[in-house]
Amino acid sequence: MVQGVQDLELLQKLQVGVVVHAADARVIFLNDRACDLMGLSKRDILGTLDLMPGWSLQDEKGRWLSPEEYPVNRVISTHLPLAERVLGVVRPGIEGVAWAMVSAFPVFDAQGVLEKIVISFYDVSQLKRTEAVLKERAEQLRFVLEGADLGLWDWNILTGEVMRNERWATMLGYTYEQIEHTTMQWSDFVHPDVDAFKRINDRYGHHVGDAVLRKLADGCHSALRSLDVFGRLGGEEFAILLPETGLAAAEVAERLRLLLAEAQVPIEGGQVVRFTVSIGVASMSSPEDSIDTLLNTADRALYAAKHAGRNRVHTLSS
Repeated sequence: MVQGVQDLELLQKLQVGVVVHAADARVIFLNDRACDLMGLSKRDILGTLDLMPGWSLQDEKGRWLSPEEYPVNRVISTHLPLAERVLGVVRPGIEGVAWAMVSAFPVFDAQGVLEKIVISFYDVSQLKRTEAVLKERAEQLRFVLEGADLGLWDWNILTGEVMRNERWATMLGYTYEQIEHTTMQWSDFVHPDVDAFKRINDRYGHHVGDAVLRKLADGCHSALRSLDVFGRLGGEEFAILLPETGLAAAEVAERLRLLLAEAQVPIEGGQVVRFTVSIGVASMSSPEDSIDTLLNTADRALYAAKHAGRNRVHTLSS
């Protein structure tokens, strides 16, 4: 009996509302904080079955709960605890919804028979109002950014999720559908390798990346004439000089692109790695054009091909 008195005194001191139900759902105890939060006296609540007449509950999506879903009834039927569920309370004569974080757990006697259900709750209405304001402001910011034609890049460091808008994609020369919502793609954009070659290294290792580069070089050598010059500029960039070819260089580049797209690099486990290339083509428009001029023009054409979606050929004149 002394222990029971001590428990009641402890419950009275808690800053959360506590309501204790009998196994038939009748309210047999509540602390002063519960009365304050509900705006009712103990005389109003003791002996009642769960909610007061005219009261109703809803979830965070606005769906009305059936009586079977009320915390006390759910614990009675399942004998399982309910942890920190946000519920909205609508009371007759009071405008708006009062939000509460509710937990409930069963108490069993020595024989394992359900004896009591303890409900604890505290008011989170202010938190819900703050969330609503933040959501509204976020929506307003989105409208402002779209109206101002600004690109948006947002990174949730905790989850790793990246959110970008359509304008951000088009500013970089991509469509929104080509955007991946990861931080890795940003590094790909900053350091644009031969059609995401960096991902091959990251996923399979540098030995597979080297095999891909050898396959690319072999494919180029097999498709070129003996007078054509083929060389590696560095990293994953290669250059091909096609003497006396002129405008037909674009046709050669397209044949080479298709050939490499069909290439396969075998790896462990019987799998194969495929890869694609973007090719920038530049043709001499003047006898005064130098190799540097051609390479710079071809480089601009290459980046245009990448920004247009990769795995394609783009031509510019020097």
